[in-house]
Amino acid sequence: MDKLSKLRIDIISIVLKNTKMFFSNRAPYQYTVIEEVITPNNRYAVIADTGVPDGFILVLPVHNEGDREELEERFRAIKGMRLTSMIVSNVMTGGLCIRRFDNMYAKQYTDLVETHKLASEKPIKY
Repeated sequence: MDKLSKLRIDIISIVLKNTKMFFSNRAPYQYTVIEEVITPNNRYAVIADTGVPDGFILVLPVHNEGDREELEERFRAIKGMRLTSMIVSNVMTGGLCIRRFDNMYAKQYTDLVETHKLASEKPIKY
């Protein structure tokens, strides 16, 4: 299998400072999860919850300069969280599973459609 072209891997760490405030206006974050991007893979390679401190991390393959910065700008509208970003310069061993997944099958997609009464496409039952 050919390697996907990517510029680098970046990490965005989000710490929830006020969980109630974050959950009441988290739609800009949810949109980035289900939004289709014009790249050979999904926007995020990994989305992982963190327990202490309460929050999550996003691992994203960056194809174009400014991709991470654009996301950070969109996230700044969300109240109740602190955002930190990092650039991965080297991996000691192994690699990330960079793939393409149809977001219509994701839990975030159905939650966002139901919560915000968005028009949705019907997923294909395989």
